[in-house]
This record gives sequence, C-alpha cells and structure tokens, in this order.
Amino acid sequence: MRRRNAEMRFVAGPTPNQFRSPEPLEPFTERPTAWAYIDRNTLVVHVLSILADGNYELQTYQRSLSGDVMTLHFSRVFPGRPELVVSGRLLRQHE
Repeated sequence: MRRRNAEMRFVAGPTPNQFRSPEPLEPFTERPTAWAYIDRNTLVVHVLSILADGNYELQTYQRSLSGDVMTLHFSRVFPGRPELVVSGRLLRQHE
C-alpha cells in the first residue's frame, strides 16, 4: 500500500505564482514530490510519486474560483493511464 501524506508543504518556485515541494524527487522511494502554479483564477497542483516497482502515479488537482462558484477537478494517472477523474462545483451559500 502506498503511503499517503496528509500535509504537503510548498516553497516559492523560480517565477511568480510557481511553487514546489522543498524535498527533491527521490525515485523508487514512493515519497511524492509536488509542484503548483496559479493560472489566472485556477490553482493547479501536481503530485508525482515514482514507485518501488518503477511505475509512477501522478495526481492533478485544479481549483478555480469565479464569484461564488468554486470548480474542482481531480485526476489520477496510474500506471501511465488515466485511472480516476472527479469533477465538481461548489456554490457559496449566503446567510
């Protein structure tokens, strides 16, 4: 079973609106590395793990905010092909 991290930290990347995990990628350890960027109103986060058997897992999270609507999109590629895609919309409820 692959280890799941409940928390992920980021540091500033080479240009504005880019971020990366502070730890370098270590292949075959199953420890993920991540990078993120902000594109207009969308936060995109990629999480990559290279597994002990040589396969890889890539997860991508996209969160967009427009007014009172947040759109979420998640995809998982493993091993080398799309395995899971989930999308949704959240609407802010005013009191």
